[in-house]
Amino acid sequence: MNYSVYVNAGVLLVVSSALPSTIKQDVLDTLAFARLAADEDVPQGVQDSRWFDIYSGILSACGWSFFAEQQTDLALLGPESTVSGQEEMLELAETHLPSGQGLLISAALRRLASASSDAALMQSLKRHCLSAEAGSVRFRAMAGVVEAGGFLGMVSVSFDTQGKIDPCYWESGAARHTPVGNVIRRGYSARFNQALYDEFRADTREWLAAELHPPSVEIGPLFSEKH
Repeated sequence: MNYSVYVNAGVLLVVSSALPSTIKQDVLDTLAFARLAADEDVPQGVQDSRWFDIYSGILSACGWSFFAEQQTDLALLGPESTVSGQEEMLELAETHLPSGQGLLISAALRRLASASSDAALMQSLKRHCLSAEAGSVRFRAMAGVVEAGGFLGMVSVSFDTQGKIDPCYWESGAARHTPVGNVIRRGYSARFNQALYDEFRADTREWLAAELHPPSVEIGPLFSEKH
């Protein structure tokens, strides 16, 4: 089965080539709009749960129906404990997503690492995955798979840190960081209903067109053995 890998408003997204082109564009637009609008509406210092409430509410209004969501807060063992964004993303994908999707995300991370010489792409990831306020930095990484039929499996990792953070969390041997507070991990599933999005399409596209940078960049294809 063929897929395409995108960085879509900072989200690493693997999209089935079986999706009709019009549905694929709506999927990319709605996921980008929800991410960007939630980032704009929720200041960095606000609890992550508030951000997710706004993000998921926007997606629901744009035709997405959530049917599974799980959050786990990882409490570190001590002040010297560290976390790797890459390791957390891969573990979440393997444990929270349907069979095979974890492999797709792992392959997409490798594809992303191979594109690390693209300065504009790396700057886009940094812009969307990191936010800073009053000396604190919040890291939020998201990765998902959209299958034929508009089924989405998504995982996310977020935490705050006082130290400098390396945005290249996907690289082999990714740097480890010392969080302030818990590491918040989410896995969720949803399905897109294009008919429910029809009345919002024009406004969403107008909103995205006003963005300074194009929200969606295609990195390249993937092939999966799974059926």
